[in-house]
Amino acid sequence: MHFVGNKVDTLVYPFAIWSTTQDAIQILLSRYTNGNATVTDMQTMYVRPHDQFWFLYALFMNVVLFALLYWSEAYKRGWPFLILAITVVLSLFQGPIGEGFNVDFITRFAVFYIAGACFMPFVRKLESIGVGAIALIVAVFAVLEYVFHVTFGLNYECTGVFSLVLACFGIAATICVSVWTARLRIDWLGKLGRVSMQI
Repeated sequence: MHFVGNKVDTLVYPFAIWSTTQDAIQILLSRYTNGNATVTDMQTMYVRPHDQFWFLYALFMNVVLFALLYWSEAYKRGWPFLILAITVVLSLFQGPIGEGFNVDFITRFAVFYIAGACFMPFVRKLESIGVGAIALIVAVFAVLEYVFHVTFGLNYECTGVFSLVLACFGIAATICVSVWTARLRIDWLGKLGRVSMQI
């Protein structure tokens, strides 16, 4: 419970403060913008988050889900990869499942949260990955991006196996580039990274 309570402080509290502040400003300035925000919009922000604040909302839902799973018997018995497989299925069938009760924040993003937990023990091994392997992963990601967006004309709303594979390669490429830049020990870049995490 302490874990979830901590996330209330770091996720729910900022979500409530900044969502309320942004919505209030949008309502006050609606006559000068093309947003046409109303008081009703502010009343619905806790039911369906607005604008960029969906991220904090979705992250908190997945944190709570993971906390429940982590302390469950299934996880204690060593079933994290089975749970990961279930979240993969949820991701692939997120369209038919729908958005009721914001369940789409689970079906769309739980797979990445659980995958992060499953593969965390292997992160240290990435520190020794070669430049050739890094270049290969980044190249594969670039090709997949091109095929997904240009060849097939798809976008982020087109979910399925291809988009999930693309997302995984995107994450892998980002990690690899991070590992490579960390080796370069560029002080200003490291400082920028630490500040961005605080933001």
